[in-house]
This record gives sequence, structure tokens and C-alpha cells, in this order.
Amino acid sequence: MTSTPHYSAVRAFIVRDDKVLIIRESQQYNSPNKGKYDLPGGKIAPNESPEECLHREIKEETGMSIIIGEPFCTIIWEPIVNDQEQHITGTFYVCTTNPSPNIILSNDHDNYLWIDPKKYLDYPIIETNKPAFEEYLSRGHQSKE
Repeated sequence: MTSTPHYSAVRAFIVRDDKVLIIRESQQYNSPNKGKYDLPGGKIAPNESPEECLHREIKEETGMSIIIGEPFCTIIWEPIVNDQEQHITGTFYVCTTNPSPNIILSNDHDNYLWIDPKKYLDYPIIETNKPAFEEYLSRGHQSKE
């Protein structure tokens, strides 16, 4: 019997002008979520802190530099990747960036949007991120519109 690999991951709610950045997974990305929008972030590498991982992943996926705020929720999900189930514990952080970031997407992503977090259900967001949006909104992080 093979054991399920366990990973720790981080995701960023990058906020600018009361909008949150989402990035769409491209068709060439090796993921069951191709064509859906994700939050920037990824798995924490060995000997890497959550903050180091966030800086690395955000730079790789968007080309941006961020300021990391407080973590606001943790979610567990169990995707099947390459026919193997994984167990991922993800921690979500509120982050900020400069007012006019220059976004350069990685090859794994083909579009980005700044969205009103209250309207996240209007977009094809990856299911595992939806509880994080609910938690984000329940903590009073809402747009001023």
C-alpha cells in the first residue's frame, strides 16, 4: 500500500484597490484545474519558510514583489495529480503590492484578473479556494464599492 504524500502550501490574496488578484491555469499546465482561476502560491519546498515560499511563488507566477500580511485561514484539500492522491494543507495570507504592478505571468498561467472578492462566484475559481474567499469576506475584507 502506498501512502498519500502530504504537502504544506501557501496562497496569497494579493490586494490592490480593494480587488484580489486571480490567475488562470493555462491548458499546458499539468493540473486538473486547467482553465480555472487560482490564487498565486504553491507548495513549500524543504527548508523553506512559508514567507520565503510566498515570495518565490509570487515572483515565479506573476513577476511581482509583495508585502506579506497575516495568515487568515487554513484549508485542507486532496487533489489527484498524475493519478495519485495528495493531501495538501494550505495557509492563505493577505498580501499587498505596489499600486501599479507589472505582471508577467509564467507559462503555467495565461490570464489574470483583479476582482471584487464579493463577486468571486462570478468566475471559474478552483473549488478549494472558495472557502478562503468566504473566510476573507467574513473577516471584513471587502471592497468599498
